[in-house]
Amino acid sequence: MVGTGAIVAGSHIPALRAHGDRVELIAAVDVDTDRLKAFCETAGPDVTGYSTLDAMLAAERPDLVLIGTPPAFHRDQTVAALGAGGGAVRKAALPLAPGIRRG
Repeated sequence: MVGTGAIVAGSHIPALRAHGDRVELIAAVDVDTDRLKAFCETAGPDVTGYSTLDAMLAAERPDLVLIGTPPAFHRDQTVAALGAGGGAVRKAALPLAPGIRRG
Protein backbone atom coordinates (compact mmCIF):
# COMPACT_ATOMS: atom_id res chain seq x y z
CA MET A 1 0.00 0.00 0.00
CA VAL A 2 1.51 3.32 -1.05
CA GLY A 3 -0.18 6.25 0.64
CA THR A 4 -2.04 5.87 3.92
CA GLY A 5 -4.38 8.86 3.93
CA ALA A 6 -8.02 8.98 4.92
CA ILE A 7 -9.42 7.51 1.70
CA VAL A 8 -7.07 4.54 1.80
CA ALA A 9 -7.54 3.95 5.53
CA GLY A 10 -11.30 4.44 5.34
CA SER A 11 -12.16 2.43 2.25
CA HIS A 12 -9.25 0.28 1.11
CA ILE A 13 -8.50 -1.37 4.46
CA PRO A 14 -12.11 -2.55 4.95
CA ALA A 15 -12.14 -3.85 1.37
CA LEU A 16 -8.86 -5.73 1.88
CA ARG A 17 -10.14 -7.20 5.14
CA ALA A 18 -13.31 -8.37 3.38
CA HIS A 19 -11.08 -10.41 1.08
CA GLY A 20 -8.62 -11.52 3.76
CA ASP A 21 -8.79 -15.10 2.53
CA ARG A 22 -7.18 -13.96 -0.77
CA VAL A 23 -5.25 -10.80 0.15
CA GLU A 24 -2.44 -10.19 2.60
CA LEU A 25 -1.32 -6.65 3.36
CA ILE A 26 2.39 -6.82 4.15
CA ALA A 27 3.65 -3.24 3.89
CA ALA A 28 2.64 0.40 3.79
CA VAL A 29 4.48 3.46 2.53
CA ASP A 30 3.95 7.09 3.48
CA VAL A 31 6.20 10.12 3.90
CA ASP A 32 4.17 11.23 6.93
CA THR A 33 5.59 9.04 9.71
CA ASP A 34 2.78 9.74 12.19
CA ARG A 35 0.10 8.84 9.64
CA LEU A 36 2.08 5.76 8.61
CA LYS A 37 2.39 4.58 12.22
CA ALA A 38 -1.34 5.04 12.83
CA PHE A 39 -2.16 3.21 9.60
CA CYS A 40 0.08 0.25 10.49
CA GLU A 41 -1.48 0.00 13.94
CA THR A 42 -4.94 -0.10 12.34
CA ALA A 43 -3.94 -2.43 9.50
CA GLY A 44 -2.45 -5.07 11.77
CA PRO A 45 0.73 -6.27 13.45
CA ASP A 46 2.12 -7.94 10.31
CA VAL A 47 2.18 -4.69 8.29
CA THR A 48 5.62 -3.07 8.09
CA GLY A 49 5.87 0.66 7.49
CA TYR A 50 8.33 2.34 5.12
CA SER A 51 9.00 6.02 4.45
CA THR A 52 9.75 5.48 0.74
CA LEU A 53 8.55 3.16 -1.99
CA ASP A 54 12.15 2.33 -2.90
CA ALA A 55 12.85 1.16 0.66
CA MET A 56 9.75 -1.01 0.65
CA LEU A 57 10.56 -2.55 -2.73
CA ALA A 58 14.12 -3.26 -1.58
CA ALA A 59 12.87 -5.13 1.50
CA GLU A 60 9.64 -6.75 0.29
CA ARG A 61 8.54 -8.62 -2.82
CA PRO A 62 4.84 -7.79 -3.15
CA ASP A 63 2.76 -9.43 -5.84
CA LEU A 64 0.76 -6.22 -6.15
CA VAL A 65 1.27 -2.61 -5.07
CA LEU A 66 -1.91 -0.64 -4.38
CA ILE A 67 -1.20 3.03 -5.07
CA GLY A 68 -3.33 5.45 -3.09
CA THR A 69 -1.33 8.65 -3.44
CA PRO A 70 -2.25 11.82 -5.34
CA PRO A 71 -2.41 11.19 -9.11
CA ALA A 72 0.70 13.25 -9.85
CA PHE A 73 2.79 10.49 -8.22
CA HIS A 74 1.09 7.50 -9.88
CA ARG A 75 3.24 7.19 -12.98
CA ASP A 76 6.61 7.02 -11.18
CA GLN A 77 5.24 4.76 -8.45
CA THR A 78 3.67 2.41 -11.01
CA VAL A 79 6.91 2.21 -12.98
CA ALA A 80 8.84 1.45 -9.77
CA ALA A 81 6.41 -1.30 -8.74
CA LEU A 82 6.45 -2.90 -12.18
CA GLY A 83 10.22 -2.60 -12.36
CA ALA A 84 10.50 -4.53 -9.09
CA GLY A 85 8.54 -7.39 -10.63
CA GLY A 86 5.14 -6.77 -9.08
CA GLY A 87 1.88 -5.47 -10.41
CA ALA A 88 0.34 -2.10 -9.60
CA VAL A 89 -3.22 -0.88 -9.06
CA ARG A 90 -4.03 2.81 -8.82
CA LYS A 91 -7.06 4.54 -7.35
CA ALA A 92 -7.20 6.90 -10.35
CA ALA A 93 -6.30 6.81 -14.03
CA LEU A 94 -2.61 6.94 -14.87
CA PRO A 95 -1.68 10.39 -16.18
CA LEU A 96 -0.35 10.44 -19.71
CA ALA A 97 3.09 11.75 -20.56
CA PRO A 98 3.18 15.30 -21.93
CA GLY A 99 2.30 15.38 -25.61
CA ILE A 100 0.34 12.11 -25.58
CA ARG A 101 -3.41 12.23 -26.10
CA ARG A 102 -6.04 9.63 -25.30
CA GLY A 103 -7.80 7.76 -28.04
